Formats: sequence, structure tokens, C-alpha cells
Amino acid sequence: MLKLIQELKRRKVFRVAGVYAVVAWIIMQIGEVTFPALLLPEWALTLVIVLLLIGFPIAILLSWAFDITPDGIKRDPQDLPVSKSVMPQAHDGVPIFTAPARYRKVGFTIGGLAALALIGWLLLPQMGLFGLQPDTEANSLAVLNFENLRDIADKERLGQIIQELIITDLSESQTFRVFSSQRLFDLQNQLGHSGSRSIDPSVALEVARMAGASTLLTGNIIQTGQKTILTSRLIEVDRGTVIKSQRVEGEDIYALVDELTSLMRMDLNLSSTEVQVIEIPVAEKTTTSMTAYQHYLEGIDLFNEQKFKPAIEHFQQAIQIDSSFTNVYYTMAMAQWWAQSIYHEVRPEAALQSLNTLLKGELYQTTKEKLLAEGAYELFTQNFTRAEELFSQLVNILPYEKDGWYGLGEAIFHGSQDLERAQEAFEKVLELDPDYKLAYRHIFDIFAAKNLYEQGRMQAVQFLSLFPESPWGPYYLGLMTAGLEDYQRAAELFVEALTIDQEFVQAFKSLVNIASNHLDYTAAITLANDLISGYPNQTGGYEIKGYVARTRADYTTALKAFEAAYLIKPSGHNFGLEIGFTYQMMGLYDTAEEKYNEIPGLSGDDSWESATNDYLVNLYSEQGQYRRALDIIRQDTDTMDLPPQKAIGNLIGMAFIANQSADYEYAHALIDSALSMNPSINQMLNIYLIKSLICSSQDDSTTIRNIIEVAQNLAQNSDSEANRLFMAAMKFGYHATTGNYQQALEYFTQLEKGQELRDYLLFQKGLIFVQMGEYDQALAVADEMASLVQRRNVYAFAHPRAHLLRGRAHEALGNLVQARQNYQRLMGIWRNGDESSGERQDLLNRIVQLNRQIG
Repeated sequence: MLKLIQELKRRKVFRVAGVYAVVAWIIMQIGEVTFPALLLPEWALTLVIVLLLIGFPIAILLSWAFDITPDGIKRDPQDLPVSKSVMPQAHDGVPIFTAPARYRKVGFTIGGLAALALIGWLLLPQMGLFGLQPDTEANSLAVLNFENLRDIADKERLGQIIQELIITDLSESQTFRVFSSQRLFDLQNQLGHSGSRSIDPSVALEVARMAGASTLLTGNIIQTGQKTILTSRLIEVDRGTVIKSQRVEGEDIYALVDELTSLMRMDLNLSSTEVQVIEIPVAEKTTTSMTAYQHYLEGIDLFNEQKFKPAIEHFQQAIQIDSSFTNVYYTMAMAQWWAQSIYHEVRPEAALQSLNTLLKGELYQTTKEKLLAEGAYELFTQNFTRAEELFSQLVNILPYEKDGWYGLGEAIFHGSQDLERAQEAFEKVLELDPDYKLAYRHIFDIFAAKNLYEQGRMQAVQFLSLFPESPWGPYYLGLMTAGLEDYQRAAELFVEALTIDQEFVQAFKSLVNIASNHLDYTAAITLANDLISGYPNQTGGYEIKGYVARTRADYTTALKAFEAAYLIKPSGHNFGLEIGFTYQMMGLYDTAEEKYNEIPGLSGDDSWESATNDYLVNLYSEQGQYRRALDIIRQDTDTMDLPPQKAIGNLIGMAFIANQSADYEYAHALIDSALSMNPSINQMLNIYLIKSLICSSQDDSTTIRNIIEVAQNLAQNSDSEANRLFMAAMKFGYHATTGNYQQALEYFTQLEKGQELRDYLLFQKGLIFVQMGEYDQALAVADEMASLVQRRNVYAFAHPRAHLLRGRAHEALGNLVQARQNYQRLMGIWRNGDESSGERQDLLNRIVQLNRQIG
């Protein structure tokens, strides 16, 4: 070690390192002072620091091995064979002066730093944040918010409103792209100017270059008494030169914007066809009320952050001021659509009502608005094929319309479930607007569906670097980490999201899921108590405690937890339903039914009646009261104005229940009715699966084989993970029916643990093990079925049949007392079940026979 240190000193490595550090520090200080003055982006200094860090090990290695001489860079003399050294001389015999070795190495180091700085300086104009600067798009415009000279802070957001009005006025162009304001804000955030609702003039050109805009529009607002003056400048981005300046003045802001855009269309040389579109007054495209527009912008800000409920409140205020403000309805409908699955107090029908107001009243002024509204309506009513057609038509007309691409992605994601095409659509959205966070949500859903958790984790890290202040960063990283089965770390990331936004509902839901399904009891309860302590006004901690306690059959703790959550959030009637479900798990069916039926009266909302009916259907199904369950679904289908896709779903559910009751003729009739209603490909495969289950109950393997052939051809038209699962489930049922048990079990392995479809088929798998004489494995399957307590629909099917499977296994083993005990437990559940049920009749016969055998 001592010898190495001496050699490092001899070769001047320590000295070079010290000089490098000093010079690097000087360069960074110079950069910190000069880069802002030169209007360079903040990441420019970061690039220089990275280059300096890269250069450090290079300088150290070179200082070890080389010296700089007048004849070039040469190896250290002691690394070469020993020879006489000769002093270099000029032609007149006078020795040429050479610097001492220590200065030569220092000079080499400084030269290296200069080279790195030069490389960085040359690359800066060419590089964006994550790669090369995007190519400039011909005929593209970046519109900045106008500067309000009377109120620099622009508290009333007048400058932003004018920006949005101009973008709206020009956005119908088919040949001229106008970048969204959100896209510009996002690029400004990447340059380190975050948290602002306006574009900093010092980085305006850089933002426009990063967007790929060929033209930039800036402007000022001058207000004198009742008069307002708008001045604007069109700037060529590449050169930074002014193309044209305009000035308009008057008292009506909307008329001024119309006049200004009329002048701009001539400056931009737009075609006469597009001029006709733009000549529609902007007030007719938006609103005549500045206050309404302010609420609209506040709603948009919240919508982009996926805070849907407060966004809806601002949208509603905008509409109260101006009911003809067409821009509001579509975005409000999207917010309501998302909110209905997040906030239980938002009615599912609200989104459709918003779209109906827009469509039936013909408030829309443009083709874009009409296609967006029609596409969204089909999307919300689950007519995904038609939604895909409408959104495809929109993006063909307006290829830069991000909302159209988003709608197309949603239609494909939920409809054909072609994940590749869906991902392409969502990535197109992000290409147009990287801050469109809703698109990120489905991209991460697609990563999960494809089991690409490592790739998703890398994408989440990138998202986190882009939006460090957003709770979605740690949330997405948590989802991908959970997919990699590091549940403790995933829980930590979800808690991190809550530290950013303590009302982040999705983080609470994910914590509930992880704690209930993947953490051990102690860790889950600790997490629940920590959340209760840290977020006393939130329900998440109590939810976790309720769900986890229920898995341990600690029903007293579960009831107390759900009741505490209900007190915190009286409008959260889902907690009332969970209280009822807890009583159901306790076997107190009458009390459960009573609790369920309280909810509609407490809420005064039809949507809660529908939710309550879902719980009642499962309650009656668990007890073998299939007729009552069918009556509820039938009544919902007949009395409610259900969208076709929802009605198809109801028919599928009814067929599944009718099969349990052994009413096979009725089950087939329901399936045929569903097939006649133009179902989506995904629904058709679901229909064929239920039909194959009915045929399996009838031991009709021939029909199952025919169904599989039809479904196979159908699935080939839409490659998706869901299709693969449906086909595996059908083939499992076919081989189970024909007695080819090993082949059936091989198909079962394609159904991953935790999938609802797999959980429903566990009972049939257990019966296969009984037939094969693998009784221990059959009992293990019964235990797994009994543990399925988190999803009430699966629980209603699996819980009673776990007793039945145990009874069948013990009966085959000759453990008659244990078999009878399990059958009697099941009879206690089915005591009020339909007497015509085939399963119930078989159960009674088995109990009678065992009583005779045991005595």
C-alpha cells in the first residue's frame, strides 16, 4: 500500500486530482453566474457538471500513464525500457525550454477540462432534456400567455385566458399545429421553472424549441379605463426574429381575440377553408363570462392533477354562470366518469347527463367537440367498438388532438383489449402532452397486464424525475414494485405518496389491497395504526384494519373499524355495505340484509340502490337463494335505463346464477339473449365461457368443443391477455368434462393466482383432485377457497363450496364424521336455499346416506 501511494505521488496523480477539483469548481461557479445571463436553461449547468464528473476518472488514468511533451503525449518514462534521455534542441543548438513534469500534467488536466467544456458548449444548443432537440415542425405555433402589464401577478388569469382563447380559436386547423398550453408548461417545468401558471419570457424561445414549434406568439395586455389593448408578436423560433407585430384595442376581450386571430391567419397564411372554421366567434366556442372561464381553468388544473371531485365543483360553477360554455361539458364528463370509481358519492349517471346536455342541446360548435362528446358517450355506455370508430375518425381529421388519442386508447383498452394498440394511442397522447397524467395511468395498467413490472418500474422512475412534486410518481413506482412482489417497499412508496397529498385516495386503496392480501397480520395492523395516527381525518387506516381483521375472523375489530370510517365519512355508504358484508361473513344473514337495505334510504341516491342490490345478489347466492338473486338482477335490467353493454353484463351474471340453480334451459336462453345484443369481443368470449360452464354442468363435451372452436376464431381477431385467459379457462373445463384431468390441470396453471376467473374455477379443480384420488390436494384447494374473503362475489360462490369440497374429500377418504360435519355446515348456509337446486338436493342425499352409515 505504501509503495502504491509513493508511486501515485511520483506520477503526480494526487496533484492532478487536486488541480482538477479546483478548476472544475471554478468552471461550475462561472457557469452558475453566466448561464442565466445567457438565457441558457437550468439543465445546461447540470450537463456541464456531468461532463466534469465523466472527465475526472479519465484525467486520473491519463495522469498515471502519460506525460505531455512537445512531441505529443507519451508514456511515463519509467513505463518504458531504460535509455539515455536527450534534451530537445533547436536547429541552432539552443535547448528548447520545456515545462517541468508537474506543470505538463496540470496543463493536460486543464486542457481536458477545456475540451469537455467545449463539447458541452457545442452540444447545448442541440440537446433537449432527455436527448436530441425535437425537429421543428413546419406550420406549428406555440402561444404564450399574454403579460398583464397592469397586474404582473395576473391574479384574475386574464393573460392565460387570452392564451387559451387564441389556442381554441386556432386549434381546429388541420394543417397548422397549435401546441397546448399544458405542453408548454410541462417543458418549462423540465427547465426548472416549476409551479408557475405562466411561461417565463426568459425561457420562452427555449420552450418553443423543445416543443418543436416553428413560430412563437407573445403578447401584452394594456388596460386603460374601459379600454383594453392587445399587442402581439409572431416570432420565428429558429432565428428569434419578429415576423409580424399586431395591435388591437376595444372593450370586449372576446372581440379583440377574434380580431387578433383574424390578423394572425393572414400572417400564418392559413387556407381559406380553415379560415371559415376560425371565423366562428371565439365566444361561441367558449363563453362570454370571464368568471366562468376562470372556474374552467381552475377545473382543468385540478383535472390534470387527477383531483376529480374538486375539478367537478369548479366545472359546475362555470356552467352555473354560463350553461352554454361548451368546453366544460366534455372535460367535466371525463372527470365524473373517473370519479365514480374513486369517490362513491359521485353518481355513475352524472357523466352521461353532462354529455347529453352537450349533444341533445347541440351546444357544440365544431366537429372536434361533436366527435369527442359522441365518442365519450359510447365509451361510458361501454359500446367500445363504436367509441373506437368515432375517436379514430377524430384523430384522422385532427392528428394532433390529444383528447381524441386518449379516447381512442380508452376504447381499445376496455374494448378489444389490444394492449399494443392501446399503448400506442396513450403514448401518442404523451408525445403531444407529456403532462397528460391520465394516459400514464393506463400505460402502467398495460405494464401490469403484460407482467412487465421491471420495465414499468423504470418508467415510473422517469415519471418521478419529471414530476417530483406529484404523488403519482411514488404511486406508480409502488404499483410496479408490488408487481415485483416487494410489498413492504411498495407500501412505503404509497405512504410517500400520501406525504405529498394526504387526500390521495388511490394510495389509500393500494395500501388497503397490499395490507389485506400481502402483508402479514402484524405488519398490516401496524401500518393501519400508523395511518390512523398520521391521518386521523382519513378513512384509509380504518379500512385496512377492517379488511385485515376480517381475514382473521376478528369480526368485532372489523366492525369497529368500518363504523369508525363511516363516522369520519358519513357520505361513504360503502362502509355501511362493508359492515353488512362483515355480518354476512359471520353467518348473520338477516342482520346483513337489514344493514344492506338501510343504505338507499340513508343516501337518497338511486346509484346506492344499485350498489346495494349487488351486495344483496351475492348474499342470496351464497345462501343458495338463486331465485331471489335472479329477481333482483332482472328487476334492475327491466326498470333501469341501462346501457346495452351493462345489460349484457347483467344477462351474463344471471346465466351464471341460473347454472348454479341447475336451471340450464333458462341459463342457455339468457346467454342466447346476450349474444343477440351485439356484445364486444371481450364480452362474447365471456359469454362463451359461461355457456361452456353450463355445458360442463350437463356433461356436454361435444358442445363445449364447438364453443371453443368458435371462440378460438374470435380471439384471433383481438390479441389480448384477457382472450388468452378465457381460452385457457374454456379448455380447462373441456378436459375436466372429458376426464382428461392432467391436461385440464395444465391449462389451469395458465390462470395466475389472484385472478377472479381462476378463483371461480378452483372448485372444479378441487373436484378433479377428488376424482384422481389426490385428497390432500383437494383439501388444500378447499382451504384456498375458504381464504378468498376480499372479493364478495367470489366469496359468495367459493365460501359455501369450500365446505362441499372438504366433505367430498373426507367422504372419499372414509372420514365419514368429518364429511358429515362439513355437509352440515353447508346445510346451515343453504337452509333457506331453493329446494329445486341440484346442489342442495345432492347435499341432502349425502347427509341422509352418511347418517345411515354412521348411525
